[in-house]
Amino acid sequence: MKRTLILMRHAKTEDIRPGQRDFDRELLSRGEADAAKIAQTILTHCPRPELLLSSTAKRTRQTAGIFLEAAGNDPAIEVQNEQSLYHASSETILHEILSVPDHVHCLMLVGHNPGISDFAFECSRKMAVGMPTASVAVFSFDAPDWLHFGAAPKTLEHYFHP
Repeated sequence: MKRTLILMRHAKTEDIRPGQRDFDRELLSRGEADAAKIAQTILTHCPRPELLLSSTAKRTRQTAGIFLEAAGNDPAIEVQNEQSLYHASSETILHEILSVPDHVHCLMLVGHNPGISDFAFECSRKMAVGMPTASVAVFSFDAPDWLHFGAAPKTLEHYFHP
C-alpha cells in the first residue's frame, strides 16, 4: 500500500529577544507568506494528509495552522501537537512516525532543524544541504503500515521551498 510522508520545516521566525524563550518565537510576515505559498503547493501536488503532527512550539503550530487554513480547515485532517517534536532528533522523528495508525495513508510532520534536515537526508540520501525555513520534502513508500517505514525503500517525490 502506498503511503506518503510530508516533512516540513517551520517558516521564517523572529530572532529571539532578550528574556524570550525559543519555544515562544513567532513567524515573521515573510514566514507567514512563505508558509501560505508552500501550503498551496502541497495541496496542488500532494495527497491531502489525514494526520498532521506538529511540534508544540509556537512557530510550528503557526506554520501548521497556515496549512490547515489553506486546506479549508478540513475536519478530515487530524492534528496532534507533540512536545517530543520540539527540536527532535531524527531518531525521535522516526519514533513518532512508527507510531502512526495504519489507517493513515498520508502523514504531514512540521518540525525544526537540525532534526528535520537530518531525517530528510536519512530518508533520501540526496538532500545534503538541509531544509531552509518553510521547505518541504515529500516521500512515498510501499508498506502495509507505518511500522515498516524505517526499512522500506523511499522515493523523494517532491522538494519544495519558497
